[in-house]
Amino acid sequence: MSKSAIFFDMDGVIVDSEPEWQAAEINVFAGVGVTLTVADCLKTQGMRIDEAVQFWFEKAPWKGPSTSDIVEAIVARMEERLRKSAVAKEGAVES
Repeated sequence: MSKSAIFFDMDGVIVDSEPEWQAAEINVFAGVGVTLTVADCLKTQGMRIDEAVQFWFEKAPWKGPSTSDIVEAIVARMEERLRKSAVAKEGAVES
């Protein structure tokens, strides 16, 4: 069986994106009236984003956007934030 692609989780290896995930979650959830802190975000750290969104929906259900909509909004915000501010960790990029 030949491999045509490798899927790589970059967080913590190439860039430290956890602070960006936290900021994106805090911002998007605020839009539906769910106030999160960095400490709150640590409760769902390591979960897939859909699991984290479902976790918060069960704790503080909101009206309006579906959980899928919130997942999409967080991912879109992350893409935007990483394009603007991601910095490769030392040694991750050849000089």
